Amino acid sequence: MNYSEFRKAVNPSLKGAYLFFGDEDYLKKDAVARARTAVITDYALKDFQHIVVSDAEIHKVAAELDAPSLFSDNKLIELYGVEPFKMKESDFELLLDICKRATDALLIIVVNPGKFSGKKKSYSKSEKNTEERISLLSSVVTLVEFEKESPQKLAKWVAKHFEASKIMIYPDVAAYIVSYCGTDMFILKNEIDKMIGYILSRGGESVTKEIVNLVALSYTEIGAFDFVNSLLSGNKKRAFTILSDMKMRKEPVQIILSAVSKLAGELLAIKAMVSAGANLKEIGDKLKIKEYPLKLRLETVRGKSLEELSLLVERCYDADLMMKSSSLNTYVVLENLLLSM
Repeated sequence: MNYSEFRKAVNPSLKGAYLFFGDEDYLKKDAVARARTAVITDYALKDFQHIVVSDAEIHKVAAELDAPSLFSDNKLIELYGVEPFKMKESDFELLLDICKRATDALLIIVVNPGKFSGKKKSYSKSEKNTEERISLLSSVVTLVEFEKESPQKLAKWVAKHFEASKIMIYPDVAAYIVSYCGTDMFILKNEIDKMIGYILSRGGESVTKEIVNLVALSYTEIGAFDFVNSLLSGNKKRAFTILSDMKMRKEPVQIILSAVSKLAGELLAIKAMVSAGANLKEIGDKLKIKEYPLKLRLETVRGKSLEELSLLVERCYDADLMMKSSSLNTYVVLENLLLSM
């Protein structure tokens, strides 16, 4: 089953266990929201109909399935954090058991991207009992795959958002937005909302490539911003994930490092100006940064010291020198930058 098929299947009487897997978290979130809307028909009964269980606490799910239904025959249980191939045998058996027992409730198990594929060939021989566990799960749960949407489908999705706000958009502009901002649907939705707000506030009726360039952030800018935020927060795992995505998209390393270095310099300058008492307008005018990106940067430097930001600028400078003077693979230089923080 895929996202579209699950959408069609959702109704107040839907019961059984469904396992959501795949890389498109935006569509997973949308599918869960649709299930909530279908099941929770009376908001006053929400606490009796809707249970969210995090951190793979499957024992809590078992207890909820044992609890009698009150006031309504509808019940939705959401379970997050499960990793089917890393669970202890006893926990995996309990997972199978709760899936079998979900006959009077709708149980949705949401697996993080990369934790489950449903395709045997995707797993290495080092993962114990993988094929057997896939087979056992498939017999007690409906697998729902959330694949990344194609650029063509995303362009149509983008267009629908503008059209819903009575803003005209040509197909080539919709395609340009996807190529410019990337294919992450959460990011696309955020950038679409910014552009819609900008157009409506100025009485506009259509979106153009010029407006996209003026208001939206490019994929490289977004990637660089997320990368720097991950570095400064100490989340190296997230930084490696972003870098891997950039590598997969074949983003030129020089452009990535240039964007990261530029952002690091801006953050240091913003922190220094904030420390000196400058306000938002003064900083924006001085550094020629638009209001929305500036607010994001101010949020990033909040709680960071001048020393931390100076170190980031220094590491970017060192990485630039290394890229120009050594024979190292260029992505290795960025990985070294990450490890040095």
